[in-house]
Amino acid sequence: MRYLKNWQKKIKRNNNSILLETTPIKINPGKKEILIRNKDGRETSINYSNIISTIPVDILIGSLDPQPPDSVIRAVESLKHRNLILFYLVINQDRLFEDSFIFYPEEKYIFNRLSEQKGFSKYMIPENKTVLCVEITCAEDDDKWNTADEVLYNKAIIGLNEAGIIKDGTNIEEYIVRRLTNAYPVYDKKYKENLNIVLEYLDALRSIYPIGRQGIFNYCGMADAMDMGFTAAEQIIEGGSMENWRKKRERFDNYVTVD
Repeated sequence: MRYLKNWQKKIKRNNNSILLETTPIKINPGKKEILIRNKDGRETSINYSNIISTIPVDILIGSLDPQPPDSVIRAVESLKHRNLILFYLVINQDRLFEDSFIFYPEEKYIFNRLSEQKGFSKYMIPENKTVLCVEITCAEDDDKWNTADEVLYNKAIIGLNEAGIIKDGTNIEEYIVRRLTNAYPVYDKKYKENLNIVLEYLDALRSIYPIGRQGIFNYCGMADAMDMGFTAAEQIIEGGSMENWRKKRERFDNYVTVD
């Protein structure tokens, strides 16, 4: 938190602003204006020099005014994501397994991956307790995403018993659910072709830099996303050409996913 406050002070000291609880509604690249809406529903236009965007690329394209050609719209609509449902089980037990992650590709399990926070650090959870994260990937229009939390939880418990992770009588103190959209990019056979169509259009605008997992449709980790951020900042500070940006961006395709 201290580092965050220091960043805020430095940003404001350089005559910049931080707008919280604000949603971009329309982006006009020709005028370099963004129409924004605050939490009270009030809309106003602000000017920009450059945009570094981490929002899902389809939302970014949808906010452009005027809208891109139909070919770009079709390309971005072809880029699909998987959503993620996370169940955090607080269990009155020191540990459940020794690994950090366990993957479950079998169709009989409703979950795809389990992780235990104490597998990363014993200091993250109080002694004699552990937190199990149960990950369920799904599409927004499938049965899992539209099923009530309690129903999914009961199915997950059955699977956890069958997999030998928990046993009857395991003391689960509580569970917390989080639902995330656009969690994983789906790499189909034509994703690269469609993504290039979208990125070439944004490059032609010469002031918008999409980065991050959702922003540039790249299955990257946190360290990679930070590298993208530093690279985009360097590009803008240096005043580099879009050709130079495309060359720098090639490195993003070579990140190694470790999880």
